[in-house]
Amino acid sequence: MPRACVRRLDRELREWRKDRGIQAGPLVDDNILEWQAAITGPEDSLYEGGTFYFKIKFPEQYPLKAPKIIRLTPMIHVNSAREECHMCLPQPVGTVGHCSLEEASWRPATKLCDILLAIRHVLKHPNFEDPADSDLAALYQRNKEDYAKRVREHVIKHAMNDCPRLVNI
Repeated sequence: MPRACVRRLDRELREWRKDRGIQAGPLVDDNILEWQAAITGPEDSLYEGGTFYFKIKFPEQYPLKAPKIIRLTPMIHVNSAREECHMCLPQPVGTVGHCSLEEASWRPATKLCDILLAIRHVLKHPNFEDPADSDLAALYQRNKEDYAKRVREHVIKHAMNDCPRLVNI
């Protein structure tokens, strides 16, 4: 494994802070290339009280190549296409699509913490102007109460239960 990749991941792990509603770290001690993350739904959002789990796979070429972000917790969100595990994130972070960051928009200076904070940010501040789930965006336009009810029910069903975890973070 390239030393640059290991040095970068070691540095990110040392800098990591278990605050701001996010936890992350390697799945097992002897493999720094596979991590798990947990993002709690932001206060005063439809996702409040939920915990969303992700598996992160770093390529050996990280940070030159983007990590793969695999969503483990089912989620509906106006900026997330459920069938593709796709979540549009604010630039310059990039776009999580097909469970990986798009190589075209990846920047080596971006850290995993930046990506996870951006995911948490869009949970509270969805972008209805550029939806990935047009049906959910249309429901929001037609009836905001039904939209909120549908999202909350999904969060309660999928993100507030004892979701299966790969490891305890």
